[in-house]
Amino acid sequence: VRVVGVALETMRQKEELTHLANTDRLTGILNRQGFEQRMREEMASTLRRNSSFLLLVLDLDLFKQLNDTKGHPVGDMALKEIAQNLRSAVREQDIVARTGGDEFTVILTDICKKEESLQVIRRMRKSMGLERYNLGVSIGVAEFPSEGRTYEELYRLADQRLYRGKNLGKGYIITN
Repeated sequence: VRVVGVALETMRQKEELTHLANTDRLTGILNRQGFEQRMREEMASTLRRNSSFLLLVLDLDLFKQLNDTKGHPVGDMALKEIAQNLRSAVREQDIVARTGGDEFTVILTDICKKEESLQVIRRMRKSMGLERYNLGVSIGVAEFPSEGRTYEELYRLADQRLYRGKNLGKGYIITN
């Protein structure tokens, strides 16, 4: 009985460590490592289903200004609230992560780039609660598998589109 108890406790501790390694401490959503793992799993699953998904890379506009004027505790509060709003705005099967300081990534599963997907992204952006903190968000979008077959290709493309939008003046959703 003692051996089984020790084995079960070891398994529980291993699961907890894995969760901590893949979760952003501030927001409670996936971190970059957890997101990369989940995205690779979703890529394989999407190919098996003969489907597609959208990768969104989001960067908060004016976040540095918020931290500089209101302080880091307010910035942290904004990040926590935005993360929870993002998680609530998408479907259960979608994936949400904080992959950098004020950068979030989202995978919208079983969807392709069409006008209706742009409406979904706009609704998601609207529900983030950005106005409370006088923030905006720029979003780069890439579609799997039609625009990239690897994590690196897809992420690079979405990131390039994000920064093209930021260079246009912030607040843009760039899909091509």
